[in-house]
Amino acid sequence: SKATVSVLYWLATMASSSCSVAVNSSRPEGTYPLEMVDWKETEKTWPRGGNFIIGSHTDTAVLVYQAFNDEIADYALEHQRFTGCPVYNPKRMTWVKTNFLWMMYRCGFAQKDSNQKRVLGIWLKREAFDDILSKATFKGGSTRIQWDPDYSPRLGKLPYRRDIQLGLSNRTSFADGTDILFIEDVTNLAHHAEGTSTIPRESLYTPADPRIRESIKLTDPEKGLEGLKKLEMELKEEEQKGETTDP
Repeated sequence: SKATVSVLYWLATMASSSCSVAVNSSRPEGTYPLEMVDWKETEKTWPRGGNFIIGSHTDTAVLVYQAFNDEIADYALEHQRFTGCPVYNPKRMTWVKTNFLWMMYRCGFAQKDSNQKRVLGIWLKREAFDDILSKATFKGGSTRIQWDPDYSPRLGKLPYRRDIQLGLSNRTSFADGTDILFIEDVTNLAHHAEGTSTIPRESLYTPADPRIRESIKLTDPEKGLEGLKKLEMELKEEEQKGETTDP
């Protein structure tokens, strides 16, 4: 049941482990403890196809994920920023994801390799997230955007619905924590999710600014699959031109 899953995750996060570190126990307003829910039930509320931002969010914050090695993760958790970590390179493009299962696909449930063994949940201020979207380009630049296939809990591709990835490099306000409300370790959550059909509760996020929605090619959920064929053709052309990667 959902209640059982939530209790199991709470116990897992409280248990001592080799990757646990002392972190600020106070949770800022605008963030919340992640609740594991059944993917099949949640997925029914999402549109079938198109480009969508699916993730955990509040009125003031949007959660993004990224996987790191132990040293970067420990530093970020202790200091709530990345600036100052000896092995963190702000010039290297860091790809963050709002969708939990896309992160699981990328990091292999935090077991793919030593550089992706720790998954951090980074709660961005909503205005910072929207600012990143407003600056994102599909080619070149220090802020990049990609739309990639959605994934099932077994990491099978769901090609008609695409999730967002945002690449950040040289964004000082991200590295120094100005954009960030809270950083938490969700590695145990990743381990627990493997072999189950549970994910953190996620829903559609739609930027209020119509100019952002247009510039990032966000699909209007009210239109359903209308225009999806054209979108798929555009994405295929971009892939053929080598404008998309698998960061």
